[in-house]
Amino acid sequence: MELLGIAGPGIREIATGKSSQLTEHFDHGNSKANILWAWDKTTEEIDAFWPQIALERFQEPIKTFGQYEGTVQSSYNRIFGLFLWAVKIIVIFILH
Repeated sequence: MELLGIAGPGIREIATGKSSQLTEHFDHGNSKANILWAWDKTTEEIDAFWPQIALERFQEPIKTFGQYEGTVQSSYNRIFGLFLWAVKIIVIFILH
């Protein structure tokens, strides 16, 4: 579930430049409804902030969550590579 805590704030930081504290865990109460709610909220954040990232920014340096140095591109790859991996896990969780 920590991946849901990374994706939304991560894309927000890439888009706005405003760093936030990394929150890797949330209390989902082992509830599919809570996990789906968090998933929908994260998707809304991605949809809102993605268009705000100019193409030329992808080569700029960034230090996401105040601790992970790289370029916007490498941070994006790290955040959303993990996020897409989480999609598989959540789909399996929902189907069972």
